[in-house]
Amino acid sequence: MINLAAPSNFSRLEQIYSDSFESNGSYFPPDLEEDEGTEESLADLAKAPNHDVFEIWDTETLIGGAVTSVDPNGHGTLERLFIDPISHGKGLGHQSWIDIENWYPYVTQWTLRTPTC
Repeated sequence: MINLAAPSNFSRLEQIYSDSFESNGSYFPPDLEEDEGTEESLADLAKAPNHDVFEIWDTETLIGGAVTSVDPNGHGTLERLFIDPISHGKGLGHQSWIDIENWYPYVTQWTLRTPTC
């Protein structure tokens, strides 16, 4: 289940995001150079125009989050989608994506933005 994120959960969501990114480290090439740019916090993104920050729940456990942006022309971007590594492999990311699409029935096209190191 997804909901708009409560500011009181931003800190936990940032930790889940970090954990999920780190858990995928083995998929990156060993010579990958990290980008020195800074990534906006979830609190900053929640204040950004046309952006929504979601929290993802499995029953009563906060297991992940997502960030979307939608422009006035009905084009949506999935900026981030992250699930706690302990909840991987259960189809929760896929279900969350379906829930996000249903949240925005007026969006006619989606783009996936994949943050890099």
